[in-house]
Amino acid sequence: MATPFDAPSGTDDLEREIIGSVLRDPSLYDDVRQLAPEDFRDDNCANIWIHIKQVASQGLPITPKTVTACAFDLDVGLLRKLSLDATANVDAVREAAARISSERRRDRAIAIMRDAVFSAEQNPDTWEQTVDGLMRNLNDASYSQRAVPASETRDRLARRLLAGVRSARVPTGLKAIDTATNGGLPAPSVTMIGGFGKIGKTTLAATISYNLEQQEIPHAVFTLERRDDDIEALKVARELGINSRDLGITVQTLPPSNGRRFCEYIHGTKLTADMIRHEILYQTRVKGARAAIIDYWQLIEGRQQREPTDVFLARVAQTIQKTAVDANIPIIMLYQIGDGPDSREIRAARTAANLCMFLMRNAGEPEAWFRVVATNITSEENLGGIGMPSLILNSDIGPHFHDPDKMPGSSYGLGSSPP
Repeated sequence: MATPFDAPSGTDDLEREIIGSVLRDPSLYDDVRQLAPEDFRDDNCANIWIHIKQVASQGLPITPKTVTACAFDLDVGLLRKLSLDATANVDAVREAAARISSERRRDRAIAIMRDAVFSAEQNPDTWEQTVDGLMRNLNDASYSQRAVPASETRDRLARRLLAGVRSARVPTGLKAIDTATNGGLPAPSVTMIGGFGKIGKTTLAATISYNLEQQEIPHAVFTLERRDDDIEALKVARELGINSRDLGITVQTLPPSNGRRFCEYIHGTKLTADMIRHEILYQTRVKGARAAIIDYWQLIEGRQQREPTDVFLARVAQTIQKTAVDANIPIIMLYQIGDGPDSREIRAARTAANLCMFLMRNAGEPEAWFRVVATNITSEENLGGIGMPSLILNSDIGPHFHDPDKMPGSSYGLGSSPP
C-alpha cells in the first residue's frame, strides 16, 4: 500500500514535492507559505520558490504559466513536470515542509552557537554583549513563522498563564505586596522601593530576606552601604523577637544554626551594575537563587567620566532590568528619595521598574505603608500597611521588627508591657 508521500526521503525530493504539489494544487500554498527561499538547499528550488511567493503575494493563481511569466530563467516545461510528478497530498506536503523547516532552523542554531563559543573564547572582555546578541538571533532562528489562528493562540496562552500564575511568583511575606500582586512578585520583574533617609529601607530589606528564608527560597542580598552582619543582626533580632540594639545581651541565647541557610550576602562599596549583574547570574545559575535584593541603588558605582547622572542611572536601571529577564527572577531594589518623590534621579527607576513605590509613614503612626508610583503588575495605587511582620519606625530606638500577634501594644515586641 502506497504511503501518503511516495517520494524518497531525501531533502531534494522533499523540496521538489512541495513545489510540485503547490503548482498542481495552489490551495496547498497556505500550508507551506512559512518556508523561506533560504530553507531550500537546492538552488533551483530556492529560485522557483522566490517566484512562487511573488505570484502569491500579488493574489494571482499559482500555476507554471504565472510563475514563469516574469521569470526569464525558469522553464514552464520544467515546472509542469514538477507538478505532474508531485502527489499534492496535503499531509505529505505539511510533513515535508515541517521537516525542511526544522532542518534549516537546526543548522542555523548550530552555526549561531558555534559563533557564540568562538566569541566567548576570542573576546574575554566584551564577550557577554556579543553572546547576548547571538542568543537573540538563536531565538529568532527557532521561530517557525507559522501562521496560527487567534483562537488557537488564545487557548494556548490561557493554558500557559493558568499553569504559571502561581509557580512563577515569589512571595515576599509582606501581605500588602503579595495580595496586590496575586501571590508575590512575578519572575522576571524589577521592584523599586523608595523612602527618605532613616525611614527603614534596610530594615525592610532584612524583613523581606527573613521572610524568604522562612519560606526556604534561595536569594541574594547586595549590601552596598551596610555590612552583611548589619542585615543579619536585624534578622536575628526578628528571630528573637527583640530590637536589634538589644542583641548585645541576648545574642548568646540564640540556638546554633545547624540547618541550611537560604541567603547569600554580597557586600561591597564599589559594586558596579555589571558586577551585580554577573553575580546575580552566577547566584541563579549555580546556586539556584530565585530572587535578589539590592540595598540601595544610588550607591551602585561605575559612572564614566563626564557621563551625565541621568544617563548613568538610566544605564544602571536598564542593566538591572535586563538582568532580571536573563536570570528570570524578581529583583527588589531600594532607593533613597532625596529632593522628593518626583526627583529627577529616580525617573530612570520608574521607567525600568515593573513596580515602583514609596515607603511612607503618617505622622504619629508607627506602621509603614506603600504608595504605588508606577506599575504594570497590579492595579492598586495604595498597597496599605506592610502586614506581618510589621515594621515599626520608632524615632527613639530606630526601626525594628515587631510581631503584632505577640504583643500588639508593645513597641519592643518582648512580650511585656512597654516601659
